[in-house]
Amino acid sequence: SVVSPETITEDLPLELRRYYGQLGYMGLKFQLDESSPHGFAWSDAFLETVVSQSAIAYEKASVLFNYGACQSALAGATARGEQHTLKAVCAYLQSAAGCFKTLGEQFGNAPTSDMARPILNVITSLMLAQAQELVLERSVLDGGKY
Repeated sequence: SVVSPETITEDLPLELRRYYGQLGYMGLKFQLDESSPHGFAWSDAFLETVVSQSAIAYEKASVLFNYGACQSALAGATARGEQHTLKAVCAYLQSAAGCFKTLGEQFGNAPTSDMARPILNVITSLMLAQAQELVLERSVLDGGKY
């Protein structure tokens, strides 16, 4: 399911990256596919639907989506008044955009609306637009030197 704002901490991105790596390792050791009795549940970020699939690729895509959502939420929760924090927020947004762009390019058969290619393209563009806005803010703080 999508990461909820109250569960986001500075450590969560690292935990998600570790889990993503473990899923890759599991994929090498176990053959989980649509016929497997084990499944991974995913709640659509925009609709109140839950989908369960057995494919590890689906779980990896879900984790990548959550990682992007987490980076976006961290960007929103970070104060933007200082130069160094603007740079950090911009990095969060660029990271989020990279996650959503990767999903849009590599995950073609989305069982939920939040992972449909057009939606992911919009989210990617939104993250990049917000990062560009921060570049403008940095320029204003620098007196137009950026």
